[in-house]
Amino acid sequence: MFLRRRWIGWILVIICCTFIFKLTDSPASTSKHTTSIIKTEIKASHSATIKINYIVRKSAHMTLFGILAICLLLALGKIKHAPLLSWALATAYGALDEIHQIFKPDRTAAAADVLIDSAGALLALLFFWGVRGLVAMLKKTDVP
Repeated sequence: MFLRRRWIGWILVIICCTFIFKLTDSPASTSKHTTSIIKTEIKASHSATIKINYIVRKSAHMTLFGILAICLLLALGKIKHAPLLSWALATAYGALDEIHQIFKPDRTAAAADVLIDSAGALLALLFFWGVRGLVAMLKKTDVP
């Protein structure tokens, strides 16, 4: 059971990394493109559109790299320092993704995005750890 869960974890890691790569490889995920969609759909002012676009894009960074970190944690299993390694690998993939964007037209690499990716990974791992601890605590107590 444990080995099967780890294989599923690695498959999820590959899917997640591929999804992130495809998103950053696509012209549809550029800031210019998402801004035009927001402007068309919401019909907000230019300054509001810029702010909404920023929040949506940075939230996507945090969410995607948070999911990647959890998948990495599941894939690594019970090895020593798995949470720290999961966070480090998710952060490293964020850095590689930004380097990849240097070579794409209409894309720019940003160190701030790596920090946001890293923060998303860390927050997701802390949330996962907290939920797992809560579940373990509830299992130990006799809740009617």
